[in-house]
Amino acid sequence: YKYRATIGKKLMRLQVISASGADLTLKQVIVRETLGRLISVATCFLGYLWAFTNTNRFTFHDLAAKTMVIHADPEAAKESSFLKTIGIGFAVTTTLASVFIYSLLFTSW
Repeated sequence: YKYRATIGKKLMRLQVISASGADLTLKQVIVRETLGRLISVATCFLGYLWAFTNTNRFTFHDLAAKTMVIHADPEAAKESSFLKTIGIGFAVTTTLASVFIYSLLFTSW
């Protein structure tokens, strides 16, 4: 959590911070990456699509953990488009979620 970003976010030059602007706490990271993402996925990915409906672009897991995603570099904000960022993130997330669900359902332990 000290890096404020997953590998995908680092590639897109994004960071996750507390909604108050402070550094993330371990509790926020755990809530965002487990409970929050579970809620976002369990609602048929509505948690991710929610970002298109509000001005702050918060997802369900951002709301649950009181976090937000920002551009790490102000120049990167000018270079990248929001739709490109969301599109790539959504594609990677749905692919990983599909693989995870497939492995739970169709592999024998």
